[in-house]
Amino acid sequence: MPKSKPHDEAMAELYRSNPGLALEVIQGIVADDDQAELLTVLRQMSGASAGVESSPIIESLRGELAALHRAGAVSRETVQAFEALLTPDRSGDRRMPP
Repeated sequence: MPKSKPHDEAMAELYRSNPGLALEVIQGIVADDDQAELLTVLRQMSGASAGVESSPIIESLRGELAALHRAGAVSRETVQAFEALLTPDRSGDRRMPP
């Protein structure tokens, strides 16, 4: 019996295989104004390019979040939280900021 993957890992694989979906998901969450869900999805998306601070997915997400922040749809804290997810701690793990 195969071992199941943790949800975040499975979602990261999905976003890695379909970057357009990642942006659609963010836009839907922002439309629903669910900041907590947005941080969860951003964590999953950061796993889509684990170990890489710059990739097409990450750069698209950075641009999308910057535009959403300028429009007032996403807080500065959310943008900073996403950037923090991309910065590995000393052990190399990516952690959700407090």
